[in-house]
Amino acid sequence: EALVPGGLMGLAVFSTSEDGYGRGRIVEEGTSIREGRRRHFFTEQELIDLFPAFNCLRLEAITVVDKRGAHSSHIHHEWLMIAEKK
Repeated sequence: EALVPGGLMGLAVFSTSEDGYGRGRIVEEGTSIREGRRRHFFTEQELIDLFPAFNCLRLEAITVVDKRGAHSSHIHHEWLMIAEKK
């Protein structure tokens, strides 16, 4: 076990609102391969279901701006999850 009871976990993952969702070669529900990279796009319920040993303290949709230079950026749509080990 990586965390003791009361330990905190934080993660940010792509949501199904992300631009690349549904693009590329679909290999399973929510997962595709595009440009040689496998990506999974999560639903809110999927995240809750994946971590039954945790109490979800915060789960929110966030927007992340990826700066790609002085005049270019890309927006990502992600889930931010903070959870406590039961």
